[in-house]
Amino acid sequence: MASRKLVISDIVLGLDGESFANHGDSGAPVFTGDESLMGMLYGGQYGGNSNGGYIVPTKDLLEDIKERTGAKDIRLRQ
Repeated sequence: MASRKLVISDIVLGLDGESFANHGDSGAPVFTGDESLMGMLYGGQYGGNSNGGYIVPTKDLLEDIKERTGAKDIRLRQ
């Protein structure tokens, strides 16, 4: 039986009522204002007054990659 995990995600909101993400943006990297990788977008709230996007934080993303691939270390190009 495959193991299951609880994924903790962060919500990123668009500014001035604008949507943070659009349909089809899943998988996109999300960066902070100082260009640090915050995580990967995997969904959002679309339409109406919704402007949030959900991301998997970088730390969780890298841990998942290591677990699935058996890698001991992952470094991102700067």
